[in-house]
Amino acid sequence: MRTFIWIMAFTISMLTFGVSARAEDRTFPFGIQAELSAGSGEATVGNTDGTSANYSLLTVKGRALIPIVGDDPSAIFQADLVGGIRYLDLQNTGSIGSEKETANMIGPGGGLQLRLSRFFVGADYSYIFARHYSIGPLSHDLTYTMPELNYYGGFLIPFGQLAIGLSYSKSTATIPHASSGLSKDCAYQDQILWLQFTYSTGASFANFIKLLF
Repeated sequence: MRTFIWIMAFTISMLTFGVSARAEDRTFPFGIQAELSAGSGEATVGNTDGTSANYSLLTVKGRALIPIVGDDPSAIFQADLVGGIRYLDLQNTGSIGSEKETANMIGPGGGLQLRLSRFFVGADYSYIFARHYSIGPLSHDLTYTMPELNYYGGFLIPFGQLAIGLSYSKSTATIPHASSGLSKDCAYQDQILWLQFTYSTGASFANFIKLLF
């Protein structure tokens, strides 16, 4: 609840400031962009006995965006190829006393993002490496890998080459029993609210390749 209140307060303040900002400070993201985001949310893992394990989570991600359409600071519509890496730290909300479970997940991913004015939606595909730790009378750990599909949408407020945004994402995956060692596949999903900072380099992908070679 506190996270939701904080997000709403930030949204209202940023919208107010964005409306009052000078027009020349509201250049849309352009060229190759670098993005750093932090988020908070919840995750669910289906157990083999039909029950579910619930987790609270904190996460960070870094991404690079390469425009393939609308590579201009005044472009209302833009399409970007996206690539990056995401890290998640999970805490089982059902932990009791000395029995606690945490999980760490990390993985690269890539996809496509579409932006219309200040609003954007996207989807990406990731490959996640995960490890669960159970600490207590029956301590153990579980390691596995899983492919993950992620959908998201949000809005941004640009200030020249820097843009601040808020977004919501939902990810779904299947934990394969062949990787986890469990008796059957298990469903995974998470829902996250993100605060993101995007920096526009202004360099087109063609110019970037020229600088490299």
